[in-house]
Amino acid sequence: MLYKFIEKNLSGNWRSADRLVDNERPVERIAPQIIQAVSVEDEQPLISSLVNKFLEEKSARLAPKTLLGYKTDLAIFQNNIDDVPINKFRVTDLNDFRDKLKVLPKHNNKTGVPISATRANNIIGSLSAFMGWCKDLGYIETNIALNKKIPVPKNEGVRDRFSDEQLLMIFSHDRFKNPDKKKMYHYWVPILAYYHGMRLNEICLLRRQDIYQHGDVWAISINEDSRDLKTESSKRNIPIHDDVIQLGFLDYANSCNHEFIFKTNRKGDNYADTIGKSFGRFKTSLGFPKNIVFHSFRHVFADLCKQQRIELSLIKEFIGHSKSDVFLDTYAMRYSPDVLKRDLLDKIEFTVSLCW
Repeated sequence: MLYKFIEKNLSGNWRSADRLVDNERPVERIAPQIIQAVSVEDEQPLISSLVNKFLEEKSARLAPKTLLGYKTDLAIFQNNIDDVPINKFRVTDLNDFRDKLKVLPKHNNKTGVPISATRANNIIGSLSAFMGWCKDLGYIETNIALNKKIPVPKNEGVRDRFSDEQLLMIFSHDRFKNPDKKKMYHYWVPILAYYHGMRLNEICLLRRQDIYQHGDVWAISINEDSRDLKTESSKRNIPIHDDVIQLGFLDYANSCNHEFIFKTNRKGDNYADTIGKSFGRFKTSLGFPKNIVFHSFRHVFADLCKQQRIELSLIKEFIGHSKSDVFLDTYAMRYSPDVLKRDLLDKIEFTVSLCW
């Protein structure tokens, strides 16, 4: 290189000589800058914050009763865990929570009999809905509460139908022989459940305009207006049994001068609360076991239909049960009240008659 440098200088080409020197200088290395990656984990909101957002979003779309269920279940969840960022809640934390549910007392701040596995699974179901919502919004990658229910003992939560003897004890009671004019729901609600297999909340939310005439058949419209219906299939129009009409239900419904046929001192938005608790006390006074509840009327109705070998699609549509046949559910029209009366209601042989 030295010879080349001298040669360039002698020839008077100084610029070339300078460039030659520059090209041979060692390259100056710049130390790389370490850029700290932003941790998504550190930025996730606390569980309490997301629960509030979840409930706020759901409040615009859910029925009050359903929303209250979420609030209650998620409050139990929060009271039994640490309030950590949602993505810091691990499977081990979930398992600890499930273990706590197994021994959680039925009543707050009290010791005693724990909640049932069915109730615990309802809470886990609400938690799964919440965590699924968090996953959809990108707060977590996996819904760890999905399919994490607690095994239910074989006979737990099984609700039996009323026996014929129990039905006779109910309808021969003074409540039905000399009904209280101020509490006519004591009289009519069980009768409607017995003859139509309706759910308690469906009956308690009946209005005068829900009772109508379809041709020659009087019917009940069970629709979504003012109702917390269980499923889409719960919406239906069913005929009224002749015995119920003979007992004077149409006159009673027409005489009501308020929004709902069965006016009670309702608790919050749960219209069935007063009537349900009242019937619970009534059946306990008759000595019925715990697995006999108001819903047992629905079991009676379904069983009576089955004994008459009534077509399953008729039964499911009458009682508002979801169908299993996707094709029929999608393309077939619903049965009209007159068809349901002729092919189902009139065929049932009720073991206890109320028309004495």
